[in-house]
Amino acid sequence: MILRGGLNFVTVAPYVSELKNQTAIEIEPFGLETIGRLAHALQFHPPPVHLAGVHSCAAFALLLSQTHEGRLGQRPLVVVTPDQETAEKLQSSLAFFDPTRAVYLLPPFDVDPYSGLYPNQKTIAARLKWLHHAWAAKPCEIFISSAEALMQKTLPYALFTQKSATFTKNSELPQNLATRLISLGYAPAPTVEDVGTFSIRGGVVDIFSPAHENPMRFELFGDLVESLRFFDP
Repeated sequence: MILRGGLNFVTVAPYVSELKNQTAIEIEPFGLETIGRLAHALQFHPPPVHLAGVHSCAAFALLLSQTHEGRLGQRPLVVVTPDQETAEKLQSSLAFFDPTRAVYLLPPFDVDPYSGLYPNQKTIAARLKWLHHAWAAKPCEIFISSAEALMQKTLPYALFTQKSATFTKNSELPQNLATRLISLGYAPAPTVEDVGTFSIRGGVVDIFSPAHENPMRFELFGDLVESLRFFDP
């Protein structure tokens, strides 16, 4: 779905139109009956539905919040907006209508690619988080990106999967864990408070991965993970 400004109409396929074998075009603001038909189409007949120029993020977020069931609820959704401000408004509106829905926002880099400056660490972490969840996307999850953020280059898929690692309870940590984390861009720290840092203190390892909201604590028995949990830094 593409949220695009300038064209103020919505095209609704025959599934939700009273006109058979024709396309219905309706101008905003939409009545409740049209919104109901559009919600039904999004749930049960997503391919023929095309939205263009939906200026109200709240109305669009309300429609998306109703897609838990039906064909659209069986897959993750990607929404592309014209700018970052619209993307943030849509994310905020979705949090209002459906606070339980997993929504991920891809931010653009905060520096010009030709400036010679490094992007902010938090921006890099947020982009990696979006990529991580998109890599393992689940049904009903919503991924929002501005056109600018989506066009900026990022890690190739093969390299991203190669550099990713999953640790579970009773799994064995590599002996050169600190070296490996540093090679991935993590920074050692006395205490883990910022994303992209780690700390190793005897049998306790703290890692703040950009994939998660909070850092993870591993308690070890030798090299085996005896327990793991999130903690509030």
